[in-house]
Amino acid sequence: MDAMERGSNTSDDEAGWRPETEALLQNWHHRVYAAQSAYYLEAGRLRRRSFLLGIAVVILSTIVGSSAFAEKGGGYGLPNIMIGVLGSLAAILAGLQTFLKLAESAAHHGVAAEWYASIRREIEELQALPRNLRGDVRVTLDAIRQNINKASQNAPELNEHLWARMARRFSVDEPPLSEGRQEPRQGKTAGTTLDGR
Repeated sequence: MDAMERGSNTSDDEAGWRPETEALLQNWHHRVYAAQSAYYLEAGRLRRRSFLLGIAVVILSTIVGSSAFAEKGGGYGLPNIMIGVLGSLAAILAGLQTFLKLAESAAHHGVAAEWYASIRREIEELQALPRNLRGDVRVTLDAIRQNINKASQNAPELNEHLWARMARRFSVDEPPLSEGRQEPRQGKTAGTTLDGR
């Protein structure tokens, strides 16, 4: 039995699936899972902000329009100064809604989250296979690494503190945040570099 076990260990080593390789794969899994979660959270937050901003614009515009009609029809309307302030506020909020592009940004974050989710599933599928069915280690890892790099290059930036929180949650080794540092760490946060730099 010992000879058989030694033979199987040798074939694993020959295929390249050593403990160090497994640790790298697990590190990448934690990293993409953290990125996926961070992008989903950010997409949801941006969607809610866009929704709330849109509701505020509609409500303020409706109040201003209704008051203007009520005043012209001889009914009770808001004082002109109040109508002017509310109209200006509605215009400012509508401008912010257009300028900030929160819905568009939420969509981009959602796409990034889906991309990282796909990579995570690919890694989990690979980890579930017996080592002898995984194929050549270099080819397999290169394909995953390239996928992670493409995702991080195309992903929008994440807030550094959100990434740090997700990195801690998923046990991703990251250097501590430095005081005053503004640039995000992951994918333009989520995949910057796979070695944590």
